[in-house]
Amino acid sequence: MQQDAHPEEVALALGLHRKTVYAWLAKYRDGGRGRCWPGRCRGGPPRLAPLQMRKLWSLIVGTDPRQLQFEFTLWTREMARELVRREFVSVVGVWVGRLLARMGLSPAAPGLTGLSASREVARRCGDGRKRSTRRSGPGPRLRAR
Repeated sequence: MQQDAHPEEVALALGLHRKTVYAWLAKYRDGGRGRCWPGRCRGGPPRLAPLQMRKLWSLIVGTDPRQLQFEFTLWTREMARELVRREFVSVVGVWVGRLLARMGLSPAAPGLTGLSASREVARRCGDGRKRSTRRSGPGPRLRAR
């Protein structure tokens, strides 16, 4: 647009809405070329401070959930969410799941403990033996027409 092209012509040539080009032009006039480049999206501030993260880690890794008045012996995402709510701040389950993944932890399914948990895992994943995906014997024959 420095070559006296009209913003609406630029929008048409680039396949953009004219408001987009006018917004770019306003940014350029406001702060120069550097203002036009997109910055890194940082999101909101962290919900837990590093000290709180360490405390949460020690609570989850170092204690049995029953010691903290939870019903099951293995941590679930919902139990971790409740722990974060009790100790720090109210959050949603998805956020806690992502936090647990960042911490290298994976939540268990509720109600599965000890042997029943290992049976459930075996049921879901099989018994570990490799199975052939091929059928025994020759496959169906193709006939030429």
